Amino acid sequence: MKPPEEKPVEEPKPEPEKPKEEKPEVNIEAEVKKQMDEKVKELLQKANEKRKQNKEDNLKRLLDFAKEKKVITNDDVRDSLHVSQSTATNYLSELVKRESVLREGTRGGTKYSA
Repeated sequence: MKPPEEKPVEEPKPEPEKPKEEKPEVNIEAEVKKQMDEKVKELLQKANEKRKQNKEDNLKRLLDFAKEKKVITNDDVRDSLHVSQSTATNYLSELVKRESVLREGTRGGTKYSA
């Protein structure tokens, strides 16, 4: 009887390398900047809407005040709305432009009537 032939031990064959899935390279900084820009844009839009609403509310209060008092001045507007001289002037000019009040006089002694 012959001894059984020894078969050489086969080494396991390495699995063929799978091609790596190519993931699109994401630039984290660019993505963060994009998200920040979108958030800032959204916040600015909300702030602008709020400012516009506040201005409209103040103009309505000013018009009611002018109707009640009949004749008002820039000083009256500043005192009643607690705004600066330039803001009071801008508000009064806006109401004149909308033809809600009439301007009487120029410079210094300007009066406005509803």
